[in-house]
Amino acid sequence: MAQGTVVDIAAVARIHVIQAGATRQVAFHCGKPSRLVVGSDASATLRLEQPEVAPRQFDVVWDGSQLWLQDSLRLGRTFVNGRTLNEWTPVVRQAMVCFGSMRLWMTSRSEPPRVPAPDFAALDRAALTDAHQNARLRLSDTSRIELSPELLRAFKEQDAL
Repeated sequence: MAQGTVVDIAAVARIHVIQAGATRQVAFHCGKPSRLVVGSDASATLRLEQPEVAPRQFDVVWDGSQLWLQDSLRLGRTFVNGRTLNEWTPVVRQAMVCFGSMRLWMTSRSEPPRVPAPDFAALDRAALTDAHQNARLRLSDTSRIELSPELLRAFKEQDAL
């Protein structure tokens, strides 16, 4: 049976990282925009330390109502539901993101968007009003991602290894 960490937050969208028999989750809240980078680099917001993970594998934007994905380098190395991730792609209901042997399952309660890209103005407004975040989070613009204390401890323990 796989071990997992459950983040019990009433979220509109989630990312489930399935790695080495364990599951990590990131939750997004309605009206609280955020941005994160998935990759193996130390500066990645969601760091996945595997040989097949690029330093900046892909970007995730939650514009407050819709979860969006994009391979910023457009190298054809990331797939969403079997299709190459090149442009901004919304997650409608659920999506399986694959690269190398990694699998990320994403869920969203959002309806299909009427626009072809995220609402970047919402991200800018969130950054301006979020003065309480610390310097490290300010650099990566992830203050709107809420993780459970257990998950935060697991990340710290993993970084210490």
